[in-house]
Amino acid sequence: MKKSITYITLLLAVVGCTPRLTPVSVDVPERYLYQITESTDSLPFKNEWWREFGDTILNRLISTALAENKDLRVAASKIIQSQQSLLTMRSEYLPQFGFGRQVGVSGSGSNVTQYYAIEPTVSWEIPLFGSLGSATTEAKAGVDYQLWQYRGMRLAIAAQVATTYYTLL
Repeated sequence: MKKSITYITLLLAVVGCTPRLTPVSVDVPERYLYQITESTDSLPFKNEWWREFGDTILNRLISTALAENKDLRVAASKIIQSQQSLLTMRSEYLPQFGFGRQVGVSGSGSNVTQYYAIEPTVSWEIPLFGSLGSATTEAKAGVDYQLWQYRGMRLAIAAQVATTYYTLL
């Protein structure tokens, strides 16, 4: 009984020492000195902004460029890869199950014994110090990063095609 109380006390002491990481709070003013109150954009942002020009040739060129660009396909596959990485990080919260096997022979001479063993294993990491939460946050940031990389690449390709098209006109 004393041993279990000692273990529980030790466990509570270790759990009580975990750091609580909180985001930094920043005071943001309501208004800035040279703040612009109205929108300066003449058009609302659209995903396919080049359609505003009403040029069917430009629409076809940009659609073809976006569909056939291999770098854009690689960027899209990196989004999927980072999403899979996030799922892997989240699976670390679950218990892990496995099986091991042992096969062997022991003894010598006429006294030989064969043995077989199947050993189930179960493990579960309890995130006492927030390591799994930090890894999951990092994986979420990786998904966001790859998504913005894809959007930026898509925008750059469309802008380059439009610039080239109107330069040649």
